[in-house]
Amino acid sequence: RRFLYASTCSVYGAAGDALVDEDAPLRPVTPYATSKVMVEDDVRDLADDDFTPVFLRNATAFGASPRMRADIVLNNLVGHAVLTGEVRVLSDGTPWRPLVHVRDIAAAFLATLEAPRAAVHGEAFNVGTSANNLTVADIARRVVDAVPGSRLVITGETGGDPRSYVVDFSRIMS
Repeated sequence: RRFLYASTCSVYGAAGDALVDEDAPLRPVTPYATSKVMVEDDVRDLADDDFTPVFLRNATAFGASPRMRADIVLNNLVGHAVLTGEVRVLSDGTPWRPLVHVRDIAAAFLATLEAPRAAVHGEAFNVGTSANNLTVADIARRVVDAVPGSRLVITGETGGDPRSYVVDFSRIMS
């Protein structure tokens, strides 16, 4: 009766420095984000008295995992720092990336599963915290602080990244 869909804040894509909430225009710039928007649209159309979809737009996850993903920003930067001593940023470091710990994602799923139907029916929720709205350069500096002997290298070789979004998490907090 209740369906929780693991979406992503990547649906905001090229939002830039403006704070985006769940009602902001969706501007996906990758096939991954585009597919998330399409599923949200299709599943929302199925909502009725017997089916309550909830869309959890997770920030970029971090935290220990038995099968680590090296393609997400924090894991990538930490892995490179541990293996080479360099925290290597290929972009110019200016894109915004909100982060969220995997435990907070689990807590959000539990909260929306247990919430009254009227509070979540057909709703989207950004999952994360304002404190973790960071630029890639900010994230990289924190990795340098956490990995002894590492140093920051921002190459800029890939130029600016159009995927940049600062996310408002107030709806999930309420």
